[in-house]
Amino acid sequence: MHRMLAVVILALVVVACGSSDDEKSPATATTTQRQNLSGAVVIVDPDLTTAVGNGRCTGSAGYEPVSEGAEVVIRDESSRVIGNSLLGEGRPSGEACIFLFVVRDLPAARFYSISIADRGTVTYPYEEVAENRWKVEMTIGA
Repeated sequence: MHRMLAVVILALVVVACGSSDDEKSPATATTTQRQNLSGAVVIVDPDLTTAVGNGRCTGSAGYEPVSEGAEVVIRDESSRVIGNSLLGEGRPSGEACIFLFVVRDLPAARFYSISIADRGTVTYPYEEVAENRWKVEMTIGA
């Protein structure tokens, strides 16, 4: 009987010691709440943008897909789509053109891979996104 009790206690100790918060994914270790992710796409090279009037701008010279209404897609570490949105209108800022977007109700994930139109993908770890208060910025032409 004492031997069986010792085995059970040992098993409980091994289980308790083997599961630390450091090994858990950010999705389970930090929060299961959904967040709104705010983002900006900034085209910094004036040769890659065009003014379109009324205080607006858009991508040009091969960056035409980066424009108002372009699709923003966010995938998790398993490449599963977990959120999407559209770019807002481009607003000039000095020689740059800035497009804003918001992805609402985004679930926690280890990584967020963000694609804008057909201009590639940028991946951010959960910790970086959370540390930046759920804001990201992607720069084109730097």
